[in-house]
Amino acid sequence: MTEDLLPPNASEEERALSGALSRASKVPVLVGGIWNPYEAPEATLPWLAWAFSVDRWNPSWPASVKRNAIAQSTRVHRTKGTRGAIERALEAVDLDQVKIFEWFEETPRAAPYTFRVEVGTVSRGLSEEEQAEILALILSAKNVRSHLVDVRIYLQAA
Repeated sequence: MTEDLLPPNASEEERALSGALSRASKVPVLVGGIWNPYEAPEATLPWLAWAFSVDRWNPSWPASVKRNAIAQSTRVHRTKGTRGAIERALEAVDLDQVKIFEWFEETPRAAPYTFRVEVGTVSRGLSEEEQAEILALILSAKNVRSHLVDVRIYLQAA
C-alpha cells in the first residue's frame, strides 16, 4: 500500500512534494509549551510578549525578567488602574520591595487622587535606564485619574 493518496498519473513534482510533506509531518513541534512564558524558547519571548499585550518591554532585560513580565501581564491588565496592578508590574522586573502610598494614607493628607511610590532594592543599585523603566511601568499601570507625585528609590541593607 502506498503512503500517499496521489493518483497513478501524478507528476514527478507532485510525488516529490508529497514525499517532502510526509517527512515534514514527523518533525516534533512543541505547541503546548510555546504559550507558557516559562517553557517557551527564549527567542520567541518578544512575540509572546506582544501576544500577551505586555505594556513595557525591554530587550536588554534578562530572560527571567522577560518571562515574569509576560506571566504577570494578564493579571496586570485584569486589574489595570489599581494599586495591585502597579505592584505586579514593578514586581515583574525583579525589584525587592515596592510600597505605594495613596493620598488618603498620608498624614497630613495629600492632595486628592495623588500617590507616591517607594522602591527598595537589596541586591543592587539601579541604573538611570532602570529608573526610567520603573517610572514608565508605573505610568502604564496606574489609572488616568491618579497623579504620581514622587518616586523614591533606595538601596536597603540586607
